Amino acid sequence: MNKEKGKKLVKKYFDVNNSFNDNVLSSILHSDILYKNSIDGKETIKISGIDKFVKFTSKQKNKLLLHKQTIKNIVWKDNSLCVEVEYETSSLVKDNISNSNLGKNNLKTQKLNGEIHFKFIDEKIVSIDDSRYY
Repeated sequence: MNKEKGKKLVKKYFDVNNSFNDNVLSSILHSDILYKNSIDGKETIKISGIDKFVKFTSKQKNKLLLHKQTIKNIVWKDNSLCVEVEYETSSLVKDNISNSNLGKNNLKTQKLNGEIHFKFIDEKIVSIDDSRYY
């Protein structure tokens, strides 16, 4: 895959992932997708296969009120893309929630920076290595 096609596919991944559109997500991922996530150098998640990855993103959709990944920079290297990313997520804190107690105090917001390395096969994303740090 060339640089421009890779950039276009990665930008589509971000749009689709931010909106949790599982149908379109499945169409741009290779069936053997390998997804790894680490925070501050510690691996937190490793998923292999498109069905498991889509199931994982579906669960995230139910947990997060806001999920936004913003591309800061894209670098093409050795037939892969390295993307500098800014992350922002918000979720409801499950403790002490009642119908009368819903509000801003129950939101947990995280802002992180990171890099995501994408590799491609057959015009699809086959590997996502997502490294985040505080």
